[in-house]
Amino acid sequence: MSKYIGQFLNMASRHSKSNDGAKHRLLQKESEDANLTSLKVPGISLRLKGLIIFMLFVLYGGLLASFILHQKTVLLNRFTELQELSGTTTELRLFDANIFHIFETVFISSDPNL
Repeated sequence: MSKYIGQFLNMASRHSKSNDGAKHRLLQKESEDANLTSLKVPGISLRLKGLIIFMLFVLYGGLLASFILHQKTVLLNRFTELQELSGTTTELRLFDANIFHIFETVFISSDPNL
């Protein structure tokens, strides 16, 4: 019985040592990740970093607004062209109907048998 208890304690101690090594590696990796994400740049204060990020957002907003206004202008120009085309089409239909009525009147008045 004592032989089995000795083996169990031996396995338990090996397992705890391997867990301690894994915990140590995990903590070391977390500290390395924290150092990478802290954005430590020598000579640049946090206030300046915040100002730079704010200015980048303002620049992005300005570029986005100018792009949207340009697209709006393009769409308005296209809409105006389509309206003019629609007006021209309507005028051509009226002209075609007038020509048809003129020919109809000419043919009806030229045939005395009707």
